[in-house]
Amino acid sequence: MNIQELQTVVANKLPIKIIVLNNNGYGIIKQFQELYLNKRYEATTPSSGVTNPNFKRVVEAYGISYNHIENNNKIKKVLKKALQSNKPEFIEVLLKPDQKIIPKLQFGNPIEDLSPLLSRGEFNNNMIVKTISRSKKIFEAN
Repeated sequence: MNIQELQTVVANKLPIKIIVLNNNGYGIIKQFQELYLNKRYEATTPSSGVTNPNFKRVVEAYGISYNHIENNNKIKKVLKKALQSNKPEFIEVLLKPDQKIIPKLQFGNPIEDLSPLLSRGEFNNNMIVKTISRSKKIFEAN
């Protein structure tokens, strides 16, 4: 959530794997604006002023190994290498700016009940805490 956490990882020699899904903007907020706000995009894209740092330079400044995935062909190789490492690893997954985020939280649902919805039997079998009732006013939009 903030850059100081990278120093904590390094200082404590934590073998944490950090994965950033980079769509060059705030894709989940943009998707919400598309679904519920009639595509009124505000502060979610590079054209509206949203930018990202050069993640490679940032993590390398902390001495953390940088990896990136730009297509499906590299997923297994990059993940295998990073997960087998006993050091901190940073993986940047480059996504299309308009990539839909799935699963996603539907308006009115509790956070553990993402769309596309599981059957109620499967959902309840996977829960280890008491479930929260869903809103009766939920509507699906993609």
